[in-house]
Amino acid sequence: MRTPARRGTVVFAVLVVITLGALAAATVLISADASIAEAEVTVTRAQSRALAWSGVQAVMAELASQRDGLLDGRSPRVTEEWELFTDEAGRRWTVRLIDLGGPGGVPIVSESGKLDLNTATESMLALLPGVGESLAKRIVEARAERPLASVDELLSIDGFTPEMVYGENAGGDGESFSGEVGALPLADLVTVFAFDPNVQSGAGGDPLRHRGRKRVNLNQTWSDSLRSALVDRFGEGVAQGVEQIMKNGTEFRSESDFVRVMRFFQVPPGDWAEALDALCTSDDDYVLGRVDLNTAPAEALACVPGIDEAMAEEIVAARERLDESQRTSVAWPAAEGIVPEEQFQEAVPWLTTRAMQWRVRLEAGVAPAESWVGPGDEATLGQRMVLEAVIDVSSQRPRVAYMRDVTLLPLARRLYAGRAESAQDEWPDEEPDPLEDPEVSAAASGLPPLEWERWATDEPTRMSPSSTASGRESTGADPVAGVDGFGYDGESGAEAVSGGGPRASGVEAAPSAGGDPRIGRWTPRRARSR
Repeated sequence: MRTPARRGTVVFAVLVVITLGALAAATVLISADASIAEAEVTVTRAQSRALAWSGVQAVMAELASQRDGLLDGRSPRVTEEWELFTDEAGRRWTVRLIDLGGPGGVPIVSESGKLDLNTATESMLALLPGVGESLAKRIVEARAERPLASVDELLSIDGFTPEMVYGENAGGDGESFSGEVGALPLADLVTVFAFDPNVQSGAGGDPLRHRGRKRVNLNQTWSDSLRSALVDRFGEGVAQGVEQIMKNGTEFRSESDFVRVMRFFQVPPGDWAEALDALCTSDDDYVLGRVDLNTAPAEALACVPGIDEAMAEEIVAARERLDESQRTSVAWPAAEGIVPEEQFQEAVPWLTTRAMQWRVRLEAGVAPAESWVGPGDEATLGQRMVLEAVIDVSSQRPRVAYMRDVTLLPLARRLYAGRAESAQDEWPDEEPDPLEDPEVSAAASGLPPLEWERWATDEPTRMSPSSTASGRESTGADPVAGVDGFGYDGESGAEAVSGGGPRASGVEAAPSAGGDPRIGRWTPRRARSR
């Protein structure tokens, strides 16, 4: 017969077993609930990502449809908000563009209106606000190792700070990096995406026939094929004149030589447009490092050889009063008397009048059915994701040259500001910079864009180490008798052109057989063949 003590022990053991079972069951339920919640977050996050990517594709399609107008130097028009669909609960899944550049900003910004970090000469970079000779030299040394893939990579160069690169309260003090009212941060002045297609805009007679056709390369020996191309573009008379000039010893190594010849024959700047549009000095499909006269800020234009600060300010003021037809000619600053002919001759290899790369920032998320506020109010979107992208339409097939997730960028800036204040602007060695934390901001760290899309990409084309121009002035006053003042850097393979220009910077495009020289050749992953 069991004693009461033994019966109590059995009852206690049973209760323990029941309790443990209940705890195990509760744990399983909690784990299941957590898994379900995690799955829901993953699904909604994936939906927001897909929604944001749809927005990028929509902008890319709109820019591609306006490519002919962009080749003419026109500004694009883009839809600023899309409502892609409404779910069963009445919530609107929405994508909208966010203004860039702070209050009074614009929804789309030209990358072609900036100075290219990978092609500008050291002296040009030194003229950027807050940079100077020392930092310019460091940029050149860094890009000699490999091309910079984004402006964010400036932060990996000693001496550059988030305030200098991003400005706009990056340090949390409410002031720009330079301390000057209205000073632009470097991110508004520099780029790595400046690729001008080596095709004609169609200046002169019969523009529709010539727009989009490859330019005629005069940097070669005279041949029947060159003669045929010139006759087709300009007629027999011009072809005979160019033949005589070239056979007399004149070489065309940069656009400066075109201007020199036209000045010699006293052709007025107003008549330079057709020659500068139709002729070139390279067979490459893209010309790197051109600055768009019609969208660049004065601070960027003032870095171009031959253009000083006063001229740059006057160019920015004048382009507001000129009509689109006047702005299509790259010679319009000379034609308007803003830049003297001799100085324009120095500047022309760095200039263009069209922007084929555009930066956008867009937000995607869910607008509740009962609380629609309208465009511009970020609080109206739930499950919000923010992407920034550079879209390139320099080729017939548009592409996303760059993309990054900047959803947490405001948090990164707040963390940076708080850390900088507590550490008196000095980061402890043992603590990581929050701007380098991918969980805080992929944007500020310069990390690869959006791993979740699993893009297939080629490595950026290797560019030759930086070299400078020969430094000699072209003294061939008589272009018919020949032009000297040119050198050749055999080490890097870059032509050293007196007067400067993208080819003179030492950053040489890949050979035609070597592929596309543009940075950031991003394309969606191709489907695997079965």
